[in-house]
Amino acid sequence: MEKYGLGTPATRADIIEKLLQAESVQRINGRLCPTAKGKQLIDLVNNDLKSAALTAEWEHQLEHIAKGKGNPQHFMTKIRKKTQQLINEVKSSEKT
Repeated sequence: MEKYGLGTPATRADIIEKLLQAESVQRINGRLCPTAKGKQLIDLVNNDLKSAALTAEWEHQLEHIAKGKGNPQHFMTKIRKKTQQLINEVKSSEKT
């Protein structure tokens, strides 16, 4: 996560702990590896939501907003639009 500029040391540790508690990942020889449950979740989640680039972009935009350089309403509009797009994709896939 760090190499992609995702999160802070504190949030990364919290995310990893939550993934371990949810049994989505496990430690093997000091490395984090997905469990069967984690792999299933990875397969189910839309590719855009798995993208480190998308997450990094959102975090970058949030940093700008925190510094007073970004527009929070514009950011939220984009998030809502993306969410609606993903919901529509799920609904379409349920029909087929």
